[in-house]
Amino acid sequence: MTNSVDQRLAAAQRRMDRALVAGLIHASLFVVVGGLMAISVGLKKGADLIPFCYAFLIALLAFGTYRRNRLAAAILVLLPLLIEGGIWWKDRNVPALITALVFIPFYAFGLWGTVVWHTFKFNEEPAAPTPTAT
Repeated sequence: MTNSVDQRLAAAQRRMDRALVAGLIHASLFVVVGGLMAISVGLKKGADLIPFCYAFLIALLAFGTYRRNRLAAAILVLLPLLIEGGIWWKDRNVPALITALVFIPFYAFGLWGTVVWHTFKFNEEPAAPTPTAT
């Protein structure tokens, strides 16, 4: 491998590392907020588990991104976009919008890192673009 490929693999790994850290912060934020809501509102049977399940899913997908799983990385980008974007769209909830805008770029770069890592790790020489006839 050339130095350029090693540098790109290292950059891809840093992107996946940052996605893991962002996912763990995102999940812990939901655990804290969900716990405070459960304490302040009172315990309901099923509604209190939703933030905790969402936090567990985010943490699990962030770990999957760290382990270079492209599907987990893609779901990690789409899940907060759909869930928190949907909350903002429905209720105009500003904290949901801020949370989505803060964490989704880290997840998108993690997805980019997984794709780059797989491209360079499994293809020693990336395919050169084919010349087109003019």
